[in-house]
Amino acid sequence: MEIKSTEDKAERVQLSEAEWERRYQLEKEIQEIFVTEEMYWQKQGGEKWILKGDSNTSFHKCANGRKRKSTISSLEDEDGVTTDFEELKNTLWSTIKSCLVERKQQKST
Repeated sequence: MEIKSTEDKAERVQLSEAEWERRYQLEKEIQEIFVTEEMYWQKQGGEKWILKGDSNTSFHKCANGRKRKSTISSLEDEDGVTTDFEELKNTLWSTIKSCLVERKQQKST
């Protein structure tokens, strides 16, 4: 409040040196209050982020869950269960190729 009245007074009349010093002192106090408040909210935000995560956390939980649900970790065929990544890749590739070949043969007949 005091700084507002000082600013209003400065617009109407010339301030004395003491009044200018007081105005600068008030501005400095306000600036210190702003810095303290900003540090407080940064700390609060940091604690919240550590405890609850940021806004992307729920997205990543959902995306990772979807990835886990859609990941093929094993396949069972007539030879048994396959869990090795390279074997899975080869089994899938050969199955897809054979399906495509069959489909192509069916279309040609």
